Amino acid sequence: MLKDRTIAAIATSTGIGGIGIVRLSGRESLAIAQKMTRLTEFTPRMAQFSPFLDESGT
Repeated sequence: MLKDRTIAAIATSTGIGGIGIVRLSGRESLAIAQKMTRLTEFTPRMAQFSPFLDESGT
């Protein structure tokens, strides 16, 4: 079902910029956000500021 899917989408315009926005929604969004950042706690429906991590965790 569509409501069970996890969705991740880039919400930043194309081009060069200092801020990138990724929108997450769904059951696995917390796990995805924790893998992408160093944050462990998130407030639902609120923006969070954090650097992104690469595959090596840096």
